Amino acid sequence: MSIRVLYFGNTLKLKDLVKATLVPLNCDIITASSIALAVYLAHKNFPELILCEAGMPDDSGLNLLKEIRADAALAELPFVFLAAKPVDTMHHAEAFAMGASKCISPVYGPEDFLPQIEEYLHERMRIRPPESSE
Repeated sequence: MSIRVLYFGNTLKLKDLVKATLVPLNCDIITASSIALAVYLAHKNFPELILCEAGMPDDSGLNLLKEIRADAALAELPFVFLAAKPVDTMHHAEAFAMGASKCISPVYGPEDFLPQIEEYLHERMRIRPPESSE
């Protein structure tokens, strides 16, 4: 059984990076480019994780987060913001205040975000946690 990840964003480079990183790990990437479609797909597919591009026009990423957190069926889903370039820390503060699980920026490659989202996928992917160096 694959892991469902909903990706909301419009930057092709970041979307391609997410797909290239997660598809080999048995993740199905469901993409949406509008809030209405993202909420619909979240209800239809109930993803294990929502990845949202930070800095979307008209604060649509923050608006999606608000919609997800207000929906009783979706409110507990992990919601992670990703950005291809550094994002103003005010955006991060606002995102966390609204219930974001994590904000990761900048994302240049898999090594920038995969270790930070493994906790959300750990159980389903059967990824072994890093062994301690004790």
